[in-house]
Amino acid sequence: MSTETHDHDDGAWEPCPAGELQRLVGRLADERRHRRMVTISQWTAGTTLAVLLLVAGSFVISRSSENTFGGIACSEVATQLAAYRAEELDAERTEQIGVHLKKCSMCGAEYDEMNSKPVDPAEAKRAPGRRAPLPALVATFFHAGRR
Repeated sequence: MSTETHDHDDGAWEPCPAGELQRLVGRLADERRHRRMVTISQWTAGTTLAVLLLVAGSFVISRSSENTFGGIACSEVATQLAAYRAEELDAERTEQIGVHLKKCSMCGAEYDEMNSKPVDPAEAKRAPGRRAPLPALVATFFHAGRR
């Protein structure tokens, strides 16, 4: 039988250097905090991306569901109704809008409502190429969303 002697201590512990445990605890806390921040950042980025995709998707869907009668879309008709009413458009555009208003019940109703009100001189002077006022844009957005 062989009797080997091992150089190991008898289970006695040596004390850690001063502050070593606090450093380890601090490092572990920092690592946990970092992992939490990474997780929160990933969730935030993912959620933000999902919301942006939903908004963009709904916009694309609402724009693609827009009626195009007479070669002109509802959004274009909405921006030029005042000029159409004031007879300030060229013959081709007037014809396009006329066809559109006959075939699109939503735009036709909007035009009928506009005709039920007295002519506003400021509205009549608005050039056909300018952007529509905010109420017309909002109406167009909801108009396209109802289909």
